[in-house]
Amino acid sequence: MLADTTFLIDFLRGEERARNRMKKLDFHCIFTTEINVFELATGAHLTKENASLHLQKLSVLFTKMTVLSLDRKSSLKAGAIAGKLLKEGKTIPETDCLIAGIALANGIKEIITADSAHFSRIPEVKVISY
Repeated sequence: MLADTTFLIDFLRGEERARNRMKKLDFHCIFTTEINVFELATGAHLTKENASLHLQKLSVLFTKMTVLSLDRKSSLKAGAIAGKLLKEGKTIPETDCLIAGIALANGIKEIITADSAHFSRIPEVKVISY
């Protein structure tokens, strides 16, 4: 299962539904992507609070998970997703195409997210809500 940014943010904020869901999962079987790392790091730098503290929390979180990189296979898959959605007039943010492309290129079809509206447009992805 791949953890999307929304799920990781809610987990880090102590949101009860996300924390309860995380308790049921094995941290070492949860994946995320470098795109999600980018999104979370951006948020940490935007906070009015101590950015370095937020970055420390992220660092600890990412040591417990497998973070997947954007490689050629993932880029090609993300491009196929984005192109298909553009043709259908169902566009989603490019970062979500990249996240789904990385997941699918690595054999991961389930994405846990609060952003089901975007990922549900990709037929190969099973959206897991919490």
